[in-house]
Amino acid sequence: HIVGRSIGSIEKNTITGVHGITNSRFNDDNLIELPFKTRDEIHLGKAIIRTCIDGEKVEDFDIEIVVLDGKRLLGNGFLMPAGPLREGKWHLKTCDAVVVNGETKIDNAYNMQLVPDKVIPLTYFLKHQGDSKALDTTEGVVAMAGIGNPKRFYSTLENLGYTITNTIEVSDHQKLSDEQVLSFARENKVVMTAKDAVKYAHLQSDNLYVLNVQASLDNSFFEKIKQKLIDRINH
Repeated sequence: HIVGRSIGSIEKNTITGVHGITNSRFNDDNLIELPFKTRDEIHLGKAIIRTCIDGEKVEDFDIEIVVLDGKRLLGNGFLMPAGPLREGKWHLKTCDAVVVNGETKIDNAYNMQLVPDKVIPLTYFLKHQGDSKALDTTEGVVAMAGIGNPKRFYSTLENLGYTITNTIEVSDHQKLSDEQVLSFARENKVVMTAKDAVKYAHLQSDNLYVLNVQASLDNSFFEKIKQKLIDRINH
């Protein structure tokens, strides 16, 4: 951010960082630095939005967004491990916005679609090293998804034209040993989620690939969050 003018635009927000392009030359002396945390410093808890809404002052805002899976929604309504919920359903009434991942319609909720990128090598996805060429869809793949709903990931791969020959069963947040992952990759093309890719970024194998997805939401969602930030400044 430069006081009084924009220097560019944010193109996408990914697991590797916020990416954008500048539209003008600028003087580094006018930049306002925003402190940030590395991946090792991030802990479970409330997310804080740190931004500059008006003028020069950088402020922190606590915004709570509940994200629901469009197929499972609240499930049996119980918290983990008895049910699928990480937070009680009462948060739907107190949060700032509800986002539904999928086509299911819920009153006052915003629908989100996950748009898949191409399947690319693990080393390129995180470090931009080596070949960025997409994996050919004629290749049979082994799918690995350490997420809450791995079937969604499998379906996305199949919709892109890939044939899943096997799956690596990983529970949500579980990390396999390096040897376990590499053993699958010795004779198979292993495709993992972007969430899993962070855990295995140090591995070197030509058979490890990543399928990332981009969240697509209607502009009305972003307008609502922006308005909430402005309202909190005014109050």
